[in-house]
Amino acid sequence: MPRTYVPKLKKYTAKDLEEAINLVKQGKLGVREAARQFRIDKSKLSRSLNNKNKSKQGRKQALSVDQEADLTQKITVMAKWGFAVSKEEIKRVVQTYVNENNLKTVFNNGKPGDDWFRTFCKRNGLSQKKMEQLEKCRRTATSDPFIIYSFYDKLGETIKKLGLQDKPSHIFNLDETSFNLDPGRVKGVSAIGQRVHRSIEGSGKENVTTMACISANGDLLPPLIIYQGQNLWSTWKGTQDIENTCYAVSDKGWMTTAVFNSWFQKFCKMVQQRPLLVIIDGHVSHLATGTIELAIQNNITLFKLPPHATDLLQPLDKCCFGPLKLKWNQKLIEWQRLNQRKLTKCEFANMICELWNEGISRDVIKRSFETTGLYPCSKEKYPKERLNEVKLKRYNECAQRDTVLNSSMYNLNAEEAEIETVEEPNREDKHREGEEKITEPEENQIINEINLASTSNISIAGTASSSTTFEEILLAKINKTNPETKTRRKINSNSAVLTSAEYLESIKQKEVIQKGRVQTKKVQKKNIQKIDRVPSSSSESEAEGIILQDESDVDDMTLADLVESNSDNEFDTCSNEIHSGDYVLIKFATKKKLVHYVALVENIKGSEYCVSYMRRQVNKFVFPTVPENYNVDKDDIVMKLPSPSCQGGTARMSQKLAFPIDFQKFSVN
Repeated sequence: MPRTYVPKLKKYTAKDLEEAINLVKQGKLGVREAARQFRIDKSKLSRSLNNKNKSKQGRKQALSVDQEADLTQKITVMAKWGFAVSKEEIKRVVQTYVNENNLKTVFNNGKPGDDWFRTFCKRNGLSQKKMEQLEKCRRTATSDPFIIYSFYDKLGETIKKLGLQDKPSHIFNLDETSFNLDPGRVKGVSAIGQRVHRSIEGSGKENVTTMACISANGDLLPPLIIYQGQNLWSTWKGTQDIENTCYAVSDKGWMTTAVFNSWFQKFCKMVQQRPLLVIIDGHVSHLATGTIELAIQNNITLFKLPPHATDLLQPLDKCCFGPLKLKWNQKLIEWQRLNQRKLTKCEFANMICELWNEGISRDVIKRSFETTGLYPCSKEKYPKERLNEVKLKRYNECAQRDTVLNSSMYNLNAEEAEIETVEEPNREDKHREGEEKITEPEENQIINEINLASTSNISIAGTASSSTTFEEILLAKINKTNPETKTRRKINSNSAVLTSAEYLESIKQKEVIQKGRVQTKKVQKKNIQKIDRVPSSSSESEAEGIILQDESDVDDMTLADLVESNSDNEFDTCSNEIHSGDYVLIKFATKKKLVHYVALVENIKGSEYCVSYMRRQVNKFVFPTVPENYNVDKDDIVMKLPSPSCQGGTARMSQKLAFPIDFQKFSVN
């Protein structure tokens, strides 16, 4: 069968058939005469008159119309929630459905081929598209109207408060980007079957960070170029650069707090008009206390964008960097052909400055602010197709009831990004102050929507007694596991005015707390212990040496590495009766020293004790991840330990045990 099969059709049309049927019903023509006149087969005309010709031309479908409609609805729901299925997955789903429900089809082993898939998509209005990579955190942040629209509301209030409604030259946006020294995205033309090569110098992975700053009236400031290195050399600066071009170096060639603060000081002198509104992202280098205080002193308001939404809300990302990098790649290819060597730092600066004003034109800058809705401030510019329909409906309901939306969203004392290290909270829905619960777990939403599609008015013929449905097969492909709990930096999910007094005060308080923690660690001096080395059997006549041991190495070492004594008879064996579940101190003699362990008695067989060893963490003891179980004699037990106390609080602390005993007299450190 060809890939695009064109069936042979009769010479008559549907209109001819309809006209012939009407003439026969009116009695003007007989069946035979009408068939001859319109060149229609007599049997075909007879079946049409008797409504017996309801089946379509060609082979019967493997799946019924209702079954295909049900599958189509499930596929579109999964694609909507970011779980689009591929061509092979759909074919395997149909195979599972056919085999488990014992359907009779022409498919080989129940699996359809490419022809069926092509016609299935054609019948149901489906098409194959390349999937866009979109992180779940970015998709969640950019789909929440309570975050996005509240950002626009806060921005509009700030612009109005500063009186910048008609002053676009006072509104700035800045951001960093990297320029690759190898234009790998450009495609070359060659003969069919011929491989295309392009010689390069170096690895081709070197990048140079450059920061741009634009204003809403179309002004473009000179660039800030950041090289990788320890010192900035005069030969790295461009000989044909733009006036007031800034240069800096960092260990990795990235933006740092020191570099940004130094540039911001020059920015305050370069731009004379006041007040200013500078819109920035939440990178940690932009949030330093020194930068915020400098902005307050110069009557500059720093406004932070919501995280994970800069590709839609930041003008430089949205419209400006794309045309600039396209011109950069073209220019770089021309330069490499004419020079055939590695681009020096001085030549990089010259080339960037040559393309700077051409790549980011004044019209593009103005259009970028308008497109993102930053100036004039308009939330209508944000694409509504990116918003979650359920959350948008709830947002509109809250707005209609004049409910205060997210009144605590900008409580800067509650939480702030890039400052505090905390345990990652459970990903559960939480109520925001002043609004309804708006977030439903995403996996539950897709399951509910697929269930809703199953209970719609579609009557699936032939599947009433089916043991397996498309819903069960598709939902089996979706699962969400709980990740391990790790310490992470808490990120504020909203925009904020960084130059506000509340924000600055919260930053200073956290810095004081952090500074106190650092000073506490410095006060704790390292305790160096002198440990007499026990002579080995092979060198008993050797003089005693001294081993220096640091308490900072205690955390991840066993007691066998920490505890020693001068003789085997230093302790007396505990006379108390020992049972299973008791904690004991055990001695173990090596070639050079005597070591001790804290262990839990698992069971007792005669004079042998099966114990599980514990590891020491400062002044507490924990069981290792991999259990260490050994059999020891009763003579090896030094003493029975008192019952320990559990620290409690969290799951991690509940595993740490503390014994009400001073281990110093037993040389247990």
